[in-house]
Amino acid sequence: MSDAEAASIISGNGTTSNLKGIGQRYNATTTSYADGLAQKNELLLGSVTTTVQPSGTIIATVEPHGAAMFRLRAIPTAVKKRDEL
Repeated sequence: MSDAEAASIISGNGTTSNLKGIGQRYNATTTSYADGLAQKNELLLGSVTTTVQPSGTIIATVEPHGAAMFRLRAIPTAVKKRDEL
């Protein structure tokens, strides 16, 4: 990040917490990480590219000396409230 970009974000003129795309930055001084995660901000969580079924397999081709990273998240399911006695 350049000094000019950092100064713009600090001054509030360059807030990028709502933008998506390559090269964007998340401004945690404007929106906390907890709030960003609750809002499902793609700058923090990434974008959904595929889904994996329970006990499924992920296959990836990684270039030599490269790295691959996967962020797996559970899909929320309806939870039945237990009947109170």
